[in-house]
Amino acid sequence: LQRNPVRKSVIPEHLDLTGLPVLVVDDNATNRRILEDLLTNWCMEPIVVESGQAALMALYEANEAGRPFPLMLLDCHMPEMDGFEVATEIRKRPAMAETTIVMLTSAGQVGDNLRCRELGFAACLIKPVRQAELLSTIVKVIGSSLAAAEPATPPRPAMPLPSAPPPSQLPPPTQLP
Repeated sequence: LQRNPVRKSVIPEHLDLTGLPVLVVDDNATNRRILEDLLTNWCMEPIVVESGQAALMALYEANEAGRPFPLMLLDCHMPEMDGFEVATEIRKRPAMAETTIVMLTSAGQVGDNLRCRELGFAACLIKPVRQAELLSTIVKVIGSSLAAAEPATPPRPAMPLPSAPPPSQLPPPTQLP
């Protein structure tokens, strides 16, 4: 990890990540702690879990509570249920399928990038991930998902209608001969 923290100025002004719920899924306790610390320092609200099953449960509970996770950082290689299996289960559930997934993989296993594209991940990063790269990726994928949720062209402001004077102030109708 970098010795100097990433400055908040790398986040575009129009994109506010403050309070952004992020689900972190990694079987390695050290990786979870590091990611939790980074996200917290960037004013996001990470929830960390240690397995694919725990991730599915956290996603389900968040959706039921009406506070779905807009972003998930998902470790690729975990015992019992790897990141690809987790993503496959998520994609089967429409309520959870809106979560933007960033896959974190070790040593770029052959075929990981292809599978990431097939499952529609927003990004696939190779660990160890530099702070600046992670933040840049989060900004990019969250910015893209927010842009996709907004209308393509902002509505034009309505032109104000001229206000008509009250009937008592109207001139008398003119009489035609």
